[in-house]
Amino acid sequence: MNIIIYVTEVSSVNFSIKLMEEFEENYSVDNFLFFVYRNEIKLKILEKVNSSKVVIITQSYINQNTKENSINANRINEIENKYTRDSIWDYVYQDRMLLYTRSGFLYKKKTSFNREQLLSKVINRFDVLENLIDDFNPDFAVYCTQDFGTSISTLLFEILNFRKKPIHIPIIAKFGNFFSLTNDIYGSWEFLEKSFKFNINNKEFSVEKTTKDLLVNYKQGNKTAFYITKTNKTPLLLKFIKKIKTIYKYIFKELRNKSDYLHIPLHKYAFDNILISLRKLIMSKKNFFVNYNEIENSKYIFFPLHLEPELVLLVQSQPFIDQLNVIRNISKNLPRNIQLVVKDHPVADGRREISFFKELVQIPNVKILNSKINSIEIIKKSLGVITIIGSAGQEAFLHDKPVITLSNPFFNFLPSVNKIFNYDEIPHIVSKWDSFKPNMREQEVFLQTLINNSIDINLLGLIKDLSLKYKPKNVDNQNRLFMNFLISKINKDFRK
Repeated sequence: MNIIIYVTEVSSVNFSIKLMEEFEENYSVDNFLFFVYRNEIKLKILEKVNSSKVVIITQSYINQNTKENSINANRINEIENKYTRDSIWDYVYQDRMLLYTRSGFLYKKKTSFNREQLLSKVINRFDVLENLIDDFNPDFAVYCTQDFGTSISTLLFEILNFRKKPIHIPIIAKFGNFFSLTNDIYGSWEFLEKSFKFNINNKEFSVEKTTKDLLVNYKQGNKTAFYITKTNKTPLLLKFIKKIKTIYKYIFKELRNKSDYLHIPLHKYAFDNILISLRKLIMSKKNFFVNYNEIENSKYIFFPLHLEPELVLLVQSQPFIDQLNVIRNISKNLPRNIQLVVKDHPVADGRREISFFKELVQIPNVKILNSKINSIEIIKKSLGVITIIGSAGQEAFLHDKPVITLSNPFFNFLPSVNKIFNYDEIPHIVSKWDSFKPNMREQEVFLQTLINNSIDINLLGLIKDLSLKYKPKNVDNQNRLFMNFLISKINKDFRK
């Protein structure tokens, strides 16, 4: 048996090795092929694993082995006909390293490549990956986390999917610590959808009291359902210590990662951090934001911004990567008595250029709130939520609010969630929101179905704990629960 493991973060190295050990216990494994994002991850794995069974391919290796050739129209047609995206340009737009330029870890919407170079890079990446996969002939693949991060992982998915190889990708349920596994990199959760549609029409389907209580307690609070979200402020001293550790790591990386085109030099990392601090200072002096009490008694719809550039936009929602244009189109299609309230992603604070907010504040009928304001309170007093693909849509559904989605989040199948295909559908849908009546039975069945098809483990927390030198006491139990869940899913695929 041959197995592929995809690793995005250095923090996932110990977790990926645990995966490898688990597979060796359960299956007769001939070889492992690790696809990893950075050279640093490869070096970390090699420090801990000494086995002829293991081959490690980095994104830098794939990038270095792609050659810029003349564009072959037949090859483009083959890629477009063979794989799931309609156009080869989709694969170009999935890669932030092709679509954007960067000084360090901050990106600007400007490419360094011409048309032929962009297409040639994607075509050759397909060539390299196809040859690797066909030579290796895997039995199945496992992605370590849902945040797979890179366009190489998307191409890998496309090739494995076309060859009908089982793929197991974690999908975070965005409620508590529940997560499950899906077989689609583009965000759908097909089994949850089928289960919900069956259960909602099944009069004998029962919702446990603990689930009902969970929903009631959630509605009465003001915390996001995704508990992993940070709520406590980090003390200044601890922040300073973390910065010093990060600088030390970057100095160390300078010596080890010169061949990695993804590596950010220390001086560029430092410059970006200074730039972020400067932007935060400027933003605090500008009048871009309104106070929440200015809009809380008015009719408004909430639109949360996504972090940019990020997986959910580049890979899962490409038609909406220009969020300014999205907001303009939503605004002009709202009834005249309804405002659009926009709030930035908390992690994006200081990362966007000031010009973004200068343009945003000029859009009629739009009010901007500070990113630090609690999104749940905004949702509770809104008419509803419009989101591209964000978990705010699921939060709104559970807080008795209707939802419009532009892309394909896994919760699109919920009864009060409207997936639209044109902005001119907005007025008709929103006109009914004044008389919207929530259905608690739908919420309870959704939550029970989600729990039945998930496992209650903080996967991101488990991965982090396994990377620590001194591990928490319960980490082995949590890891065993995860491994049992994963192996049972893999075995079900083999029985199909």
